[in-house]
Amino acid sequence: MPIVLDPARLDDGGGIEETLRRNKAQYHQSCRLMFNNTKLERARKRRAESAQPVECQTKLRRTSLEGQMCFICDKEAPSSELRQVMTMNLNNRLNECAQTLNDGKLLARLSGGDAIAQELKYHFACLTDLYNRERTYLRATKRLEQERAPEEDAHPQAFSELVTYLVETTRSGEGPAVFRLADIVHLYAQRLEQLGVDAPAVNSTRLKEKLLSEIPELEAHKQGRDVLLAFQKDVGFVLSEASDYYSEAIILGKAANILRRHMLDHKSTFDGTFHELCIEQAIPLTLLQFVAMLEHGADIKSQLRFGASKTDLAIAQLLQYNCYARYKEGAATHRHSKTERPHSLFTWGCPSTKTRKRKLVEMLNEHGISISYDRVLEISAQLGDATVSKYVEDGVVCPPVLRKGLFTTSAMDNIDHNPTATTATTSFHGTSVSVFQHPTKEDKGEECGQLKFGEKKVKTVPELPDSFTNVRPAFFTKKKPSPPQSGVTHPDTSLLRPQLAMEYEWLEKVTVTDGPVDVTWSAHHASQKRGKPFEVSITSLLPLLQDQAHSVATVKHVMDKIKEIVAFLNPGQVPVIAADQPIYAVAKQVQWHWPENYGEDKFVIMFGGLHIEMAALKSIGTLLQDSGWTGALVEAGIASPGTADSFLTVSSITRTRQMHQITGCSLYKLLKAAHMDYSKETDEQPEEVPSFELGVRHRKLQSPQFHFWYMVLSMELVILLLIRSFREANFFLYCQSLAELIPYFFANNNVNYARWLTIHYRDMVTLEQKHPQLAQEFQSGNFVVHKSSRQFSAMAIDQAHEQANAIIEADGVRSA
Repeated sequence: MPIVLDPARLDDGGGIEETLRRNKAQYHQSCRLMFNNTKLERARKRRAESAQPVECQTKLRRTSLEGQMCFICDKEAPSSELRQVMTMNLNNRLNECAQTLNDGKLLARLSGGDAIAQELKYHFACLTDLYNRERTYLRATKRLEQERAPEEDAHPQAFSELVTYLVETTRSGEGPAVFRLADIVHLYAQRLEQLGVDAPAVNSTRLKEKLLSEIPELEAHKQGRDVLLAFQKDVGFVLSEASDYYSEAIILGKAANILRRHMLDHKSTFDGTFHELCIEQAIPLTLLQFVAMLEHGADIKSQLRFGASKTDLAIAQLLQYNCYARYKEGAATHRHSKTERPHSLFTWGCPSTKTRKRKLVEMLNEHGISISYDRVLEISAQLGDATVSKYVEDGVVCPPVLRKGLFTTSAMDNIDHNPTATTATTSFHGTSVSVFQHPTKEDKGEECGQLKFGEKKVKTVPELPDSFTNVRPAFFTKKKPSPPQSGVTHPDTSLLRPQLAMEYEWLEKVTVTDGPVDVTWSAHHASQKRGKPFEVSITSLLPLLQDQAHSVATVKHVMDKIKEIVAFLNPGQVPVIAADQPIYAVAKQVQWHWPENYGEDKFVIMFGGLHIEMAALKSIGTLLQDSGWTGALVEAGIASPGTADSFLTVSSITRTRQMHQITGCSLYKLLKAAHMDYSKETDEQPEEVPSFELGVRHRKLQSPQFHFWYMVLSMELVILLLIRSFREANFFLYCQSLAELIPYFFANNNVNYARWLTIHYRDMVTLEQKHPQLAQEFQSGNFVVHKSSRQFSAMAIDQAHEQANAIIEADGVRSA
């Protein structure tokens, strides 16, 4: 027979035909074709042939005794490979799967009774595949329902807003008294598209009829090809009568009951991450729509103009978080303890991580804004436990926020906590390591997997793996290991002239007018949009190490851990580590001392760009010492005497950079005036037209003071070129500015930077020969970090690391 069916179940005692006639049995025409005479004759023929004796009967008999059939895949297999259904739980589970998948063959097989009585056997892999197919089907069904839910709610919401718009516009008298149906249809379609309906097809006739049935006072008039909708003359009386008839209190009560039902039925849990749609999924759509109507207006035009803003999402989350189903006597607060919203969790995270003050968190909790401090400790312990478990599972301490298949860079530095702070309880002097990844528009990387929260409550965080926390001792056996020999070509200084011309272009733009300057250096270059397209970088901070960062053992240990992380995330890539001058010096000596494991062909150690800029500003500060520069700033009213002196030591790198930009503008203005004076002096010789460079050369020979301030201006422009190379992610400009900056370090006796920047420059210009793939990544802009999507906002790797350090160096930080 074409399907498995037990004919005995169709016989009640009087025969199959009598039973079917008495119960008035019916059948589908398609099912009747499955039992035609041709198939019946073929089945009889196969049975007759199987009953005849055949050759190798002993072999077939042995197969029939030793072989069984899997009832799921209908394939024979030895009894040792099959399992038999032995429990009612499995029987019930099989029926559930068959009904969910609507598998006719499996339903027919199980219709003969329970699977235990039929002694059904199965492959374990077939049963697992059946469960997987059911799980996939349920997920697809749930996803389809979630996708359809917004569309199903969008039509009634948009229609109610449209009705409100028509009524309120006519009542207020501010809008038109007559509405074109085409405009209303366009408005309705725009609102549906905003609510998530893809390409909504709105039938104008059906919408018109629905509006006329919903608003009896509305009339339709045809004028040429247009259909006009207008209210009757006594619409005001009808509207006021309807408003009096329906009590506002009753309407408010109904609205509150509807919202509470949706809010209490909506469930969501915190899984340890704030993914892209976590806020929208944490609240019911009806609540968000209601809040948006309250804030912006219930009509369709207001919703089209504003939509669902961030304030709407925040208010809706607070309402959802503070909503409770039953009142608990004696409880201090009443809210969903198991359904925290992202807003309440994020509101906890900011003050908790910044201050670690329990009173502040409890105060926010009492006002229904944040979760309780006990819940804070519980979530912190769960996050720590889940993170350490993932470290153990992956076999490497790699934060789950990082992605596989992306170019990865890193940075290390020392981190200190000041024990003299008023709220400090302990001191900490250790090492911090940051890892950065650089996605592209085409390649966003592959997720490493989310954290898995356990079902049991966790009170303490387990220890990190010993392989990460334990630093093996190491020391140099040679006092001064020599660097490997490599030929370096001298830079072509002519390539820097076009870049300097861009800086003079800004100076010329600033000195055009005598009024206040409204074009800053960064705004000018950002408007040029010379940077390459980029994506925001991924930033992550590794667990802190308690060992000093400047030791040989710590540097070797960090290099090993970075190598493991890079091999786990992006196999085949050469690790890149950025550091300040003392750590850079130790790391380079490690490379030269152990070239077989840490050589320059296995690691690329970079000089931190932020520290190069700070050293350059300090170097020019030593040049300007006792030059009268600080006095000029004080007389001009730009800074106080104490603040002006701080620019020499670079107490604030941002303000010092701004002061040198102002100084460069002033010096350029004086330089132009000096050139004009020189041009007047040479007017008596018309055959010689003085050029700007000739005038500068002449003045340098005549006046040592002119020579000094021109050197100051030149160094300031080189520093600005270095900063611009980071902001624009221009690796060629970075190498050229380094070549111009190194002689100033030698001239100003900055010994450490003069020595080690030379090594760093050699590594950068020979990168294309040693590591071609790495050089290609750097040339595409991945030697800096993009923390925002704004133009001209990239920063050096060590600067991004310092910003990550600043987060955990907050007041009251604890050593973990």
